[in-house]
Amino acid sequence: MLVDKAVNPNYVPSLYCRKMGPELPTWIIYDKQILRFKAYFQQSLVEWPHESHVVRKVDIFFYLEDGTIKVVEPRTGNSGMMQGVMIGRQRIRIPFSDDNYYDVIDLNIGREVTFFGKVFKVGAPAEPKYPKHRPFKQFLDFDRQVLRFYGYWDDRDSMFGTLHRLEIHYFLADETMEIKELLSHSSGREGTTMFLKRMRLPRIFIKVNKYLSWWSTLSTDTGDSGGVTSALPAFWVGIEYLMEEGVR
Repeated sequence: MLVDKAVNPNYVPSLYCRKMGPELPTWIIYDKQILRFKAYFQQSLVEWPHESHVVRKVDIFFYLEDGTIKVVEPRTGNSGMMQGVMIGRQRIRIPFSDDNYYDVIDLNIGREVTFFGKVFKVGAPAEPKYPKHRPFKQFLDFDRQVLRFYGYWDDRDSMFGTLHRLEIHYFLADETMEIKELLSHSSGREGTTMFLKRMRLPRIFIKVNKYLSWWSTLSTDTGDSGGVTSALPAFWVGIEYLMEEGVR
């Protein structure tokens, strides 16, 4: 039954015509009844050269019993941002107004609301079209996600060779790989199980010609003719010494 009510500019919720409302108090009728709205806002990135802003998703909770509003940002693991409750439960005034507060009719899909100087747009944001390679986004999406594969390397054709059982880890965050060797308790081998440290591997392996002359690329110390002073990269196949008689 609807009865006439006194005019009250702060009366909530605004689900009824003016001077019309339920006979019972709203805190009894709408007790523990909460509406949730999906929304988002844009935060400017001043110190990030690759992007001008980031889109942050939030949930707006509207409590029907007293017209209060709470804004919560869902927590994301390893996001590097302060998340959780952004605006505590309270009644929020409409900007440039003394006695008007936000109500449930102000949270329609597609509308923008301003809470304490921050503009929220009600609704789900459109998914942006990112370029193919975005290291920062890839790190946020796939951090701590690793694919594990099992394999082996048959080295029994060489002298003292054996069958190496391997465990391959592929890190989705930066597309790196590492390989560990699985040693049994009775293998009789000591040392680390790291077969290949974490790195990015090329798809095509270029074999180095061991007969290739690379002496012209070495920097030698003219004051000491006893040897080569520059360090050799890992892919070089050997080292020679420069003597007075020549290379031997």
